[in-house]
Amino acid sequence: MAADKFKGQEKHVDFYHPTRMAASNDRQIDYLFVGSSRVAAAVEPQAFADVVEERTGTRPMAIDQGKGYSTLVEHYFHLRNLAADYPGSLEGTTVMIESPMGLAQTNTWDGEWAKESWPELLGPPMRVGDLPQYVLSSTDTKETKVAAIGSALFMSTRYWDALTNKFEGALNRAFGAGKGATETKDEDCAEADMSTDGGVRCDDEGIDITRNIVRFETRQAEELEEPVDDWNRTAAASIVELVRAEGGEVVFFDVPMGSYGIIRFGSEALLQSTEVFTEYRQANGLRYVRTAGFACNDDDFPDFAHLRHSRAEEYSRTLAESFLNGGDAGYPDGRIHVCDLDPTVVEEVGGAELPTNAADAYNQ
Repeated sequence: MAADKFKGQEKHVDFYHPTRMAASNDRQIDYLFVGSSRVAAAVEPQAFADVVEERTGTRPMAIDQGKGYSTLVEHYFHLRNLAADYPGSLEGTTVMIESPMGLAQTNTWDGEWAKESWPELLGPPMRVGDLPQYVLSSTDTKETKVAAIGSALFMSTRYWDALTNKFEGALNRAFGAGKGATETKDEDCAEADMSTDGGVRCDDEGIDITRNIVRFETRQAEELEEPVDDWNRTAAASIVELVRAEGGEVVFFDVPMGSYGIIRFGSEALLQSTEVFTEYRQANGLRYVRTAGFACNDDDFPDFAHLRHSRAEEYSRTLAESFLNGGDAGYPDGRIHVCDLDPTVVEEVGGAELPTNAADAYNQ
């Protein structure tokens, strides 16, 4: 088959391509943003770099590796491979990990490694030596493991992607992810005021799908989430260990969320995990940067999940200022979230506004 038939497929799945390109050209990677599509939508690396340059006189390289449906297990493998393939590439790098309302992703090595809706994201960064642990330790479904391992075993993921495209199209459409999903046009994004970075969909169908997913996850938070009792079991802790060993540093940062996200992260299960995470951060001298001064509400989240594109530059500049200023102070009035909480959404999902004393888990 002609090679150009698969052009672009490998970059679509191996989403660390921008970072690997920078490392292969011996570029210093100063800031690397890690997380989900919330990071892809909210962080404008050039706006962040603008503030750093204004304050320090030196322009840094900042790369946004936020990706929809990604897990910190996948990010760990990408960072591990980057360090192995390009020695010294993480030296002096600040890896900024998404931690909305004070909680990073809770993926553990004996839990979920890949999202069921997009297992191919796990395949490319895994190496053969990772497969036994994946099979024996991960709680991923059999179908997820088959897809991820199949992707990992192919030297070029673009061939696996092409072979499975027909079969996975319906699944991806259902979850609004990647291959097989309705193509989003630039005019759709302009009208919706949304970014397509990191797999965010901004066509009408995609927005509706995301809204339904957000509603479901918020209502079922207590059933869907399992508290983490030992943060050292998490992929996030492994990233910290890896990056520090390579001469870099890890900083956790808040990302804005609408009312549904605020309520979900205020569930009892996630509050328990947040307390464990806070203790881990403090014990290991890790910063958590908040973005006090960035005002937002539900109108800033067209699909209930992702910050609208026109606010991303302001948020990114505020994040940079907070980072450079220390940025670890709590939000005003004891709040544990940066955006306003809409009481009508609280009533809709049958929840209650977060108690003030819950701030103790975050504002430390």
